[in-house]
Amino acid sequence: MTFSEKLMWWIKEKGLEPVDVYESAGITKEHFSKIKKNSKYHPTKETALAFVMALHLNMEAAMDLLKRAGYALSQSSKSDIIVAYFLEHGIYKLDTVNEALYSFGCKPLSNWRATK
Repeated sequence: MTFSEKLMWWIKEKGLEPVDVYESAGITKEHFSKIKKNSKYHPTKETALAFVMALHLNMEAAMDLLKRAGYALSQSSKSDIIVAYFLEHGIYKLDTVNEALYSFGCKPLSNWRATK
């Protein structure tokens, strides 16, 4: 499965409403529609991670979804270390993750500052 296909699979598997997932991820309806309609859609790493958080995926499932988008978490990236910390501790609140990223000078996982 591609990133888009696996994302839709996770939404269905967890019995979630797509609107709840994309809103939780800080993604617009239009952006989500593009992802849903294009099975070969290639998200940014931040978008992929925002969906990981919105779906409350464990580390193994998160790494699988990221890999499908062509990404991985790296021990040499400050932002990846921060995100990994939250995943490992089961903290999925996007505002909390984005606040930590922002405080360390890293790019947030969504258009977080625009909503503040």
